[in-house]
Amino acid sequence: MRVFVSYRRSDVGGYSGRLTDALGARLGVENVFQDVAAIGPGRDFQTEIDRSLAAADAVIAVIGPGWSSAATPTGGRRLFESDDFVRRELSSALASQLRVVPVLVGGAAMPRAEDLPADLADLTRRQASVLRDESFHADIDRLLTTLRRDLHPQTATPVFVTRRVRVAAAGVLVLALVATAAWWALVRGSGRSNDSSPPTGCPSLASGGWREIPVDPSNSTTIQDGKDGSITVAVNAASWREDSAGSWQVVLSTQLQNDTADSLYHGPGQYYRLQVARREFHLACFDGPADPVSANAIGDARAGFLTVCPPSGLLSLTIEWHNIRRALAFTNATSPGTCAATPPP
Repeated sequence: MRVFVSYRRSDVGGYSGRLTDALGARLGVENVFQDVAAIGPGRDFQTEIDRSLAAADAVIAVIGPGWSSAATPTGGRRLFESDDFVRRELSSALASQLRVVPVLVGGAAMPRAEDLPADLADLTRRQASVLRDESFHADIDRLLTTLRRDLHPQTATPVFVTRRVRVAAAGVLVLALVATAAWWALVRGSGRSNDSSPPTGCPSLASGGWREIPVDPSNSTTIQDGKDGSITVAVNAASWREDSAGSWQVVLSTQLQNDTADSLYHGPGQYYRLQVARREFHLACFDGPADPVSANAIGDARAGFLTVCPPSGLLSLTIEWHNIRRALAFTNATSPGTCAATPPP
C-alpha cells in the first residue's frame, strides 16, 4: 500500500514528519511520499507530486488548527490560491477518486464546505481520523487497519453490516450479512458503523459456548527490526464458537515479546490475517495493552476473527511489522481443514 501525505508545513510540519516516520516504519519508507523527504534537490516539485499521486493508493490530508486559515503575504487565504500546493494535491486526488482520509491533529476540527474552495468541498464528506499525542501510534495502527480492509475488500473479513460481503464457502450472501450483524453487535455493542473505528472489544470467553483449539505455545514467529532487535509473537491459547449457520468466531490470546531498544505499541496493525482451510480472514476485533510495551518486556493481547470456514486443522496467523510479514502456524495439525458448513469435531 502506497500513501501520499498532504500537509501545510506552517500548520502541522512537526506532526507531518512524525506521521511520515511512523508510516514508513509500518509500510516501508519507499511506500510513503512526503515532499520534504521524497523530492531531491533540483527536481521539479509539481512533476514529482503528480507522479506520486498517480502511484498512491490513498492520500492522508493532515489538518491542523491553521490548515484552512493560513494566509498569503498579502493577507488572502492560501487555500483559495490556484497555485497553492495543498489545494492542488487534494483537488487532484479527489478528482481522481483516490481514497482521501482527513487526519485531524492538534485539536483541529473538520472544516466546513463553505470555508473551502469548490474543488475541495468533497473533502468534508470524507470520514476523518484523529491523531492524539497520548495514543499516537495506536491511532496510526487503527488508521492503517481500516485502509487495508477497505482498499482490499476482496480479502477482508466481513465486519461492517454496510460493506458488501464475499462468502465463497457459505455461498449465501444473506446468511453472511446476518452473521456479520451478530458479530458486530457482539464485539461492539453499539450498532454503529464507522469506517474510522478500530476493531475492538473482543467477546468474553466466559459468555458461554466457546470450545478450545489445541495450540502449541512453543511455536512463535520473529521479525527482525533492523539493528534495533526483534519482536516475537506467540499464540498462547485459542477458542472458537459457532456464530450462526456458516460462520465461526475465533479469538486468539497472543503474546508479543519486545526485544528492541524502544517501547512499541502492541496494536491491531500487527495482526494481518488468519488462515483457515487455505482461506484468509482479516482482523475483526482486538484488545491490547493501553500503553506501549517497554523494551525487553512482554505485552498480551486478544485478536478476534470471523470466518466462514470451521476452525479445524492447520491454522496460521500472519504477523506484519515494518512491512515484513511472518506466518505463525499455532496448531499441531499438519494439513488444513476443509471448508464445509459444519463445526469442527
